[in-house]
Amino acid sequence: MKNFKIALVALTLAASSAAFADNSKSSITGAWRMTSLQVTDASGDRTEIPYSGQVIFSTGGTLSVQAMNPDAAAQPV
Repeated sequence: MKNFKIALVALTLAASSAAFADNSKSSITGAWRMTSLQVTDASGDRTEIPYSGQVIFSTGGTLSVQAMNPDAAAQPV
């Protein structure tokens, strides 16, 4: 469930930060740079996590998310 939330947040962020986009089928198709990650808990409180990465939307409908914490000593989340 947590990975789904991360992917959903990444999708939201990807729509606002284009690194490269192929407009052949849709304006969202292409590779996008993820500049931040926000998690919203059940009470509606948002927490920003210092992750960066890449989100890719293929013309075939595939979504790929690569995210990393810039702090190499951080505990896995």
